[in-house]
Amino acid sequence: MTAVLGKHDTNGGRRAHLGGLAALLVLILAAFLTLDSRSNSTHVFAAFVSSAGNQVFIALGIVLLSANAFRRREPREIWLVLLVAAGITVGVQLLKLAVGWCSPRPSGSPGGFPSGHAAFAFGLAFMLSQRFPRLSVLWYAAAVAIAWSRLEMDKHYPYQVWGGAVLGLETAFVLRKRHLRRGALEPS
Repeated sequence: MTAVLGKHDTNGGRRAHLGGLAALLVLILAAFLTLDSRSNSTHVFAAFVSSAGNQVFIALGIVLLSANAFRRREPREIWLVLLVAAGITVGVQLLKLAVGWCSPRPSGSPGGFPSGHAAFAFGLAFMLSQRFPRLSVLWYAAAVAIAWSRLEMDKHYPYQVWGGAVLGLETAFVLRKRHLRRGALEPS
């Protein structure tokens, strides 16, 4: 297990970034395939993924990244995780303030764009894929499930979820790249 979790990707961010783009394509496909397939069991599952599943993924992801950085004695990597989380949160809230009035949720309430759940899930999946590349499919599957749940629960329109996913991926990618340039982390 340690060998799987401790192995680094020699291709830097490219592999994880491509994984994120592939996951976005899966999300787009899922959005169109589930437009009119609302069933009670699907709705119950989506509600679970949207709330508890999202919270578990975020907590587990941050704990895994932080514990791995602590084990390798790289406190700056812990700061990167916190910086990415803060960057995504600030980016989401600024966009919601800027365009929320013209981008309502399906319920009609303001602030639908971008989806914060999708942004955080995809940003975290990118960070986890950088550190644990062999489990990238798992990380992005969780992000796609969380983003899909927001659609299934009628909390967002597809473009709001896609916008959040792109925002999360790009924020994590850019902040990590800037951190690498400063020499704060060795390339994965």
